[in-house]
Amino acid sequence: MATAIRQIDWDVLPADFHVRDLPGCERVLALWPAPQPECACLKEAGFTDFQEEDDTEEWDKQWREVLVRVLATLETVGGLRVRGEVEVFQLYRPGFWRRLLGALCFLNWPKRRVHLPVVDQIVVTTGDDRFGSALLEWGDPPGAVLLGGDGHAILWIGLTGSSSLTPEMLATSAAGGLPLVRTSLLWEKLIARPT
Repeated sequence: MATAIRQIDWDVLPADFHVRDLPGCERVLALWPAPQPECACLKEAGFTDFQEEDDTEEWDKQWREVLVRVLATLETVGGLRVRGEVEVFQLYRPGFWRRLLGALCFLNWPKRRVHLPVVDQIVVTTGDDRFGSALLEWGDPPGAVLLGGDGHAILWIGLTGSSSLTPEMLATSAAGGLPLVRTSLLWEKLIARPT
């Protein structure tokens, strides 16, 4: 049986913590699905609900649905601006003879940059730490900022005073009917640092 998301965990970080790339945010919400793929960082931070199976197709589908709900909710703050676009490249794969010629002549085959939709940028960065982070803002000046990445399926959502959204509204929207559990972790073991 495929692993599915059972619940959405969330918490508001203490006021004396800050998250890189979220300056000026008065409230920072951490939001993540459970179970999670096995992760040493999360385990060290005190999280214990990890996937037992390797079949994650259903989990991946549900995580994408959570992201779509979060993005739709954040759009109510204002227009989207991508601050840190994820760079994904597609390699040119020549045929055998061209590869042989390239090897003999020490040729580097070109790479083509692929522009991903915003939801796919978050999926890629929260699933694989080789892709860095996705950084998105809504509103001008920004009322909400989302940071996701480093291979952790955790969203860091910063809200400024100009945002009418509350962390509770965002968490409820993200859950979309799944159980919602407020869970505190050792944030300093992850991305947040005390000020």
